Amino acid sequence: MKEIEKMLNNKKIEIDELKVPEQLEDRLRGALRERTSKKKIKHKWKVKAAAAFIAVILVGYNMNSLAFYGKKLIGYDGVMTGTLKKLNELGKGQGIDKSYTFKNGVIVTLDGVMVDDNQLLAFYTIKDSRGNVDKLYIESSTLIEGKEEWNYMRSGIGEMNDTKTQMKYKEEFAKPSLGEKELKWSFTLRDGDNTEKGEIAFTLDTSKAMSNILKKNINQSIKTDETKIRFESITASPTKTRIKGTIRNIFELAKDEIIGGSFRPTDLNVKLIANGKEVEWQGGGTSTNMDGITFRREYDALPSDLNNLQIKLVSFEADHKVNKQVEIEKNVSSKTIEILRQKIQIDKVYEAKGETYVTITTKEGVVLSKVYMMMDGKKVELQETILSKKSKNSDGTISHTRTLRFKGTGKKLQLQIKGLKYNKIYNHVIDVAVD
Repeated sequence: MKEIEKMLNNKKIEIDELKVPEQLEDRLRGALRERTSKKKIKHKWKVKAAAAFIAVILVGYNMNSLAFYGKKLIGYDGVMTGTLKKLNELGKGQGIDKSYTFKNGVIVTLDGVMVDDNQLLAFYTIKDSRGNVDKLYIESSTLIEGKEEWNYMRSGIGEMNDTKTQMKYKEEFAKPSLGEKELKWSFTLRDGDNTEKGEIAFTLDTSKAMSNILKKNINQSIKTDETKIRFESITASPTKTRIKGTIRNIFELAKDEIIGGSFRPTDLNVKLIANGKEVEWQGGGTSTNMDGITFRREYDALPSDLNNLQIKLVSFEADHKVNKQVEIEKNVSSKTIEILRQKIQIDKVYEAKGETYVTITTKEGVVLSKVYMMMDGKKVELQETILSKKSKNSDGTISHTRTLRFKGTGKKLQLQIKGLKYNKIYNHVIDVAVD
């Protein structure tokens, strides 16, 4: 036995690299049949011993490979991206296979999880033999709880079978902190007017967590009209790629409040380009907290043969707090004003049916987000924007013309513009080192 153990230990590395053929079971069975047919009955024990010896090697030293070939996440193709499908084919992730049964007979099974530095993905099945799975609802505030923190769900997607008896879900959670292993997934099921809480506890196998492809501090800024957009870091894991940055830090926000000027980001268009090809955008968000105005942008996983990586700020849109008063007169030729380097042409001011109308033209994407009319000293709110049309200019730009409607009329008119939203194209590129 000592000699056998020594031999197995010497072969361990080779066996760890062993790839199990898809037809392994059929080949072994066929080989055993052939061998028994050629030998006498009294030699059957030799064949069984050989098969057992192979089984000891495979099971004892290549357990992960057998586990993969014996079990994968089945039925999740409809909720998986191409990247996740590939990871599933490679057997990445950890099987959980734990269930919770509600009083109404509905069964929720946590089939498995995938974990890397960007997120924890939970794959679970809801079964309802009544065929009402489409009427059930797992509370969106589902969370995974560790000893020290809660990881709330970021997003999720599900797919139902034709008989409405089963739903397959994939949900994204923040990655658990380092050292968190004993986790508890809590959820609430809503079935009509009835609600019931459930939970599934499981142990996270950190050996199944996937390592990063790339993790870099960027620390580069791009100056815009409003601010400096700082790209701080990029983390590329096997499941997705995440870029983090800051639009305004807490000190800049405080300064804005003191001097009375401020803006609210409404759109940040950032592209990720790997090996000259755009990486698929998956989501993101912008938030304001004690860190200032921060953003994250999420993309598909990077290619395995990565040799070139770029971040491209395409455009930035913000809604600005302004305070511009413009004296206007009825039936007077047009005039042009400028706010934050954006031109606004007042084409026409007229009255009709006891109301006042102002027709304006701006570059496409420039919007008066908050506007009032002072009529003989009385402040009147905007009722609606009508007669909107766009036209292409000789330089290729687009002009946008529309009419603002205000209730009432007056002799002395003043347009008060309190908010201006506009989008500006930058197409600025940051090169990210991939070595």
